[in-house]
Amino acid sequence: MGDFGERFIGAYNEIDRLMRSAVAMDRRTRFAEVAKAYANEKRIPASQLDLLRMFGDLRNTLSHSDYHGSYPIAEPIPQIVDDIERLRDKIKSPPRAIDHLEDREVCLANLDEPLSVALEHVRAYDYSQLPVYDQDQYRGILTTNAIARWLAQHIAESRRASNPPVRNILFNFSEETDCALIVDQSITASEAIYMLSHGGQGQTPVNALIITKNGRGTDDPLRVVVVHDLPILTAVL
Repeated sequence: MGDFGERFIGAYNEIDRLMRSAVAMDRRTRFAEVAKAYANEKRIPASQLDLLRMFGDLRNTLSHSDYHGSYPIAEPIPQIVDDIERLRDKIKSPPRAIDHLEDREVCLANLDEPLSVALEHVRAYDYSQLPVYDQDQYRGILTTNAIARWLAQHIAESRRASNPPVRNILFNFSEETDCALIVDQSITASEAIYMLSHGGQGQTPVNALIITKNGRGTDDPLRVVVVHDLPILTAVL
């Protein structure tokens, strides 16, 4: 086998080992089944799963190909070798979402602070979702949709727009879809894309992901990831 073939097989074997370890499957399980289980567990995109399947077929071809003299009949082209080595590197060290998003100040709303404080964040940073905390505990996500519903009710009832505490809007005007997931900073770009696209537990749609150090509601938020960030995360993959 030539240099490209050896590089390909080396990268393939490492991918095989990493995936089997991640999904706890032994050597008796076919590579295609391991790849499918890994893709489902790690939420990698369909394009990467297709690559894994293609690499599995190519590996079988290379392993069973004959030689003409001292030269192998089948040898992968350099582009294929580069592709499998890049995929190996991504499986070995999956890109974290937080490492590939631009720095952006996280603005919080407190349950008992006036709505005007939260609205200033909306005005100054053009944010449409604000994590809401009660002291050091996460309580929900305040969306501009909820604020608009509150304002519509006040106008309909011919009331002068007041400056209520955030809790009034969060608990009385938020809908089920006005929600966010707390995730820890190790979340990968693939996992973040899946959660934003498919929702959380029970496939409930979410407005945002709130990244914290340990994925707890008592942690300080490090970054709020929203649908606007999807193109950046997709490009990483």
